[in-house]
Amino acid sequence: TLTGDFAICYVTDQYVFLATDCFITRPLYYGISGNKLCVASTPTPIRSQNLNPHLVDHNTLMVFDRPTTRLICKKIIYNFNLQQDKDNVDDILISFENSVISRFNNSLVSLTSGYDSGAIAACLNKNKINYGIVSCFKEENIEILQKRIKLCKTKKIYMINSKFPYEKIKKYNNDILKFNQALCSQQAIVGMMALKQSLKFGSIYFMNQIKGP
Repeated sequence: TLTGDFAICYVTDQYVFLATDCFITRPLYYGISGNKLCVASTPTPIRSQNLNPHLVDHNTLMVFDRPTTRLICKKIIYNFNLQQDKDNVDDILISFENSVISRFNNSLVSLTSGYDSGAIAACLNKNKINYGIVSCFKEENIEILQKRIKLCKTKKIYMINSKFPYEKIKKYNNDILKFNQALCSQQAIVGMMALKQSLKFGSIYFMNQIKGP
């Protein structure tokens, strides 16, 4: 019944359960030697135990007997129906909207002029869900970005200014960013990280108003 991205390791006295989402967005590794079982989100800790790391397949549940580390079950979690019998994308749009609604509760959106964040913001506006904005005019279509910002009713609008220390923030968040290079290229997301860490970096790199840097 889980939706979205997940990697799960659930341990009882008798069993160890490993589970990944449909597209293995969150990696999960394991290593076994004798009665030793090591599980981690990256291969490095497993190698440090002199074990060979194995990546759990996408959309997979694995169950190990904990005392013996024997694999007793491996199965696909969700079976897709690949039969093409629809002539529209209505279900996709409904699923997308439900996904956005279920995940937002007065949250921040890293708003850009791209399609993805624009679709998220449009969904939130349609359903009158409160959200804040972290954005940057650099390398964006300013006209589109300004129109999107004006459609948002919130006063929590944080524009990243020209003094923002991207490399410093990226270095501080290296453990997160090095496993998702797409995040590194999105300045608004890096800015959001800095905003959440404002006690460490301060808020001098943000302007709470709608105008260019």
